[in-house]
Amino acid sequence: TDDLPPDTSVHTNVEDSTKTSRFCSDTGLFEWTDGQKRRAPENWRCPASTCKTMWCYWFRGDAVNQIGPFRFLTSLDVSDVNSRTLLDRGRAVMDHLIRIAIASQLAVSLEHISEMAPSEFMAVFDLSFDKFLGKTGADGTLTRDGFEKLRADQVMYDMYGSVYEIMAREQKRKTG
Repeated sequence: TDDLPPDTSVHTNVEDSTKTSRFCSDTGLFEWTDGQKRRAPENWRCPASTCKTMWCYWFRGDAVNQIGPFRFLTSLDVSDVNSRTLLDRGRAVMDHLIRIAIASQLAVSLEHISEMAPSEFMAVFDLSFDKFLGKTGADGTLTRDGFEKLRADQVMYDMYGSVYEIMAREQKRKTG
């Protein structure tokens, strides 16, 4: 496709670590070297990010790598084992935040969140994340088990994988 004029090709190569996959703009899928079509490039690595950034990826996708909303990715779309683990952890945290948003009547559904204007979309994250942490009062004390010793102004910079680990540790402590 490199020798064709840009306007005539429906396939474009994605830069950096994803050069082994071709993006097909008419389907939004990547063709892997084995011929399979997937939602992410073959060598793509799930990013370790804050919960807020993952919220954006979850609903809006990763424009740089031409990947749609991460909520549609499955383990078959990700070749790297560590990335599958990160995606699973991100899914657990995002599912929890989505349930909080709906239960708190900040949104009526996952689809509703995905269609929100950017400012409302981010406000729903902020409110849901505060509820998730059990944030109280002006001092921002965190009351959720496992998070109560953390500073509220620092938790927002924690990676979603770390948040997942705290959740899992507390769940294990309660059931173990």
